[in-house]
Amino acid sequence: PRPSRLNERIREYRVNRFRGTPLESLPTPLPYYYMTGFDDQKLEADGVWTRFLLPPEIGDRLGPEGEKISGYPVYLDGELSQKSWWYYYFFALLYKVPEGTWLLAIAAGLATIGSGRARVGTVDEAPLWLAPALFFGVMSLGTNINLGLRYVLPIFPYVFVSIGRLAPWALGMKKRRPAVSFVVGCLVLTVAATMSIFPHFLAYFNRVSGGPENGSNHLIDSNLDWGQDLVGLREWVRDNAEKEPIGVAVFGQIHPEIFAMRGDGFDWFLPSPLPGKLRERPRVSGIAAPPRPGLYAIGVSLVRGLAWRVYSRERMKPYEATANAYAYFQTLTPIDNVGHSILIYRLTPSDVERLQPLWRSPAGR
Repeated sequence: PRPSRLNERIREYRVNRFRGTPLESLPTPLPYYYMTGFDDQKLEADGVWTRFLLPPEIGDRLGPEGEKISGYPVYLDGELSQKSWWYYYFFALLYKVPEGTWLLAIAAGLATIGSGRARVGTVDEAPLWLAPALFFGVMSLGTNINLGLRYVLPIFPYVFVSIGRLAPWALGMKKRRPAVSFVVGCLVLTVAATMSIFPHFLAYFNRVSGGPENGSNHLIDSNLDWGQDLVGLREWVRDNAEKEPIGVAVFGQIHPEIFAMRGDGFDWFLPSPLPGKLRERPRVSGIAAPPRPGLYAIGVSLVRGLAWRVYSRERMKPYEATANAYAYFQTLTPIDNVGHSILIYRLTPSDVERLQPLWRSPAGR
């Protein structure tokens, strides 16, 4: 029988990109799953043909329609897209790197150009510039992976080594005190920025970009939220709403009912998505109706319209919430947040009344 799982179906058509070249039969001295992991990551980032998302007996008969690419959506500055932006990582660095580190990196570049004391030999200097530039260029121009700043983290060791040149530069200046004060001041700024977000480091955004409270205006997904604040949500409920049910739809891979399994559960339910935004029609009371007044905890990535899986208390298998299923929360003002990745809302009767047309109008679909 033909395979039904997505990865297995794609492997039927997977070919060696080096076929017909001398590299075709060259063995790779790396573990099998290490190498296929790169294939799986590229598959997630670049998307797949539509026909692979359907059963084989249907997908194989689609023709040209089945060759359309369906990819993981990417997000930048309020826009969700199926295609990447070549400048994505540059903007991610602008938003996520502390101002003190930016000043140090810029100063290191200027010192390299203007001070012989800050330079090393050409052989040693070249890797500090070429390696990160090449890696950054390939990730920006050669891939469709716009999922998180983590994909360009390998450039940072080179940047930090290059910043180290500021020590001989500052100590060799005639006016040493201002130069040393500048370097120390920048380091203090970076440390202060790090401590200001403790312990929610993933949600850090520098103040120039608006800070963590405005981070989702620029970036979501793994730049901000990986489900890390689910435990924090349980603590928030314990402190603020122990006896009140709360609607929970968060970004992550962990079922919120895990707390009940550990004897520390809380009263929660799956909030109503917009009509037609769950791939399987859930048999959950009230799920097709507009939301009711009360408390809601919504992952910031879902608020921004990202498609993701959501859970209900009635079953362990998740539902697939499609794009903008919970984007109607953008019209509401959160009353609190958990780690900047989960927004807390209190819907009033007037809020519910204002939202109800979305459940009656095709515009909400």
